[in-house]
Amino acid sequence: PQREKIGWTGDGYITMEEAIYNFHMPTFYLKWWRDMLDVQDDNGHASCIAPSPGWGRSLPDGSPHFLSDPWWGGAIVRLPWKHYRYYGDMRILEEAYEPMKKYLDYVATQAPGHISWANEGDWLEEGSSKSKRTPPRLAGTAAYYYHARIIAEIAKLLGKDDEVAEYNRLADEISEAFHAEYFDESTGLYAADSQTAQAMPLYFGMTHEDKRGLVLQQLLENIQKTRKSHISSGIIGTYYVFQTLMESGNNELAYAMVTQEDFPSWGHMLNNGATTVWESWHGSGSRNHPALGSVGAWFYQGLGGIRLDPAAPAFKRIIIKPAVIGDLDWVNCSYQSVRGRVVSNWRREGGKFSLNVSVPVNTTAIVYVPADNAKDITESDRPAAESKSVKFLRTEDGTAVYSVGSGRYTFKAPHQNL
Repeated sequence: PQREKIGWTGDGYITMEEAIYNFHMPTFYLKWWRDMLDVQDDNGHASCIAPSPGWGRSLPDGSPHFLSDPWWGGAIVRLPWKHYRYYGDMRILEEAYEPMKKYLDYVATQAPGHISWANEGDWLEEGSSKSKRTPPRLAGTAAYYYHARIIAEIAKLLGKDDEVAEYNRLADEISEAFHAEYFDESTGLYAADSQTAQAMPLYFGMTHEDKRGLVLQQLLENIQKTRKSHISSGIIGTYYVFQTLMESGNNELAYAMVTQEDFPSWGHMLNNGATTVWESWHGSGSRNHPALGSVGAWFYQGLGGIRLDPAAPAFKRIIIKPAVIGDLDWVNCSYQSVRGRVVSNWRREGGKFSLNVSVPVNTTAIVYVPADNAKDITESDRPAAESKSVKFLRTEDGTAVYSVGSGRYTFKAPHQNL
């Protein structure tokens, strides 16, 4: 049962990619963003629920509502950006730009020394009804940084060059304050026993380049050793943990977490009668809550390998990079993008690997094919090196990388290590 039917902005935003991969969502999200705009206060504060009859607004003295948080109100910034990246409609950015700036100006009034206020943080981390191991202000400040970077990117698209520099400078200042407040140079930790605290700065690019390896190592050790390959993040951090593992090439560990059956895990929910995702790992409160379902995006992006290329919004150029992992022998994956149907189906059997790809008309794709030796790869049963329809780019981490145009492709390769 679900105890409420309210548009919690943090919960709904964090599952945005999962929903986009499963449903046609552009009109829904545009409408919901306008609901957020309707309940933005004159001082820039954004409500934690939208639509709202008044609950969740800022207090009479201008201070945030007691459940207000940058990960909730800040959806007024993040949602239009993700909408543009998946659907390519510049109009939402043009409409959203000033409200985004207004919101960030409000956050600045609640962020002394660039450390943001926060209430929920990584809500419902394992073992707590709140954000226990991840300091809420740590998560809130990471959001503050991310929002500044997003606005800088949008300013660039809109030709507002002076504001690009302004918001990038603000983001840099927030990052430095964040590291001074939370980062332990000797250990590489932002917070003890927090998967979220390690993942967020890695994903957002806040971590200094010379410390990224150490910070990632601490995240991996926490998952593998401390948590025995279990998730421990809450409803906000879980998405960023999986994205960080995917981007760093640690899909095996992500798969290990997804397939656990004891507490805390999605398997634990299933083994205890769940038919929809619970709000929390321990099952108290709602048993029909979307946020922990954000992992669904990883099934498409990690296992199927269908990913957005940030440099080519709305799948103008597609990345096909499947993770051939665990005990999986095959994955069939498709996504109905705004440009057409994208397909990535792979299979491994008897030391052989095959990948069937479909790329829509007027798009291109970068395809990663696992192989021991690129010279052994065929496309449509001909040596890929001789094909006029595929262009070899490079080898990378046990894969051969190709550029292809629209069409259907069948790559095959012997691979004894799969």
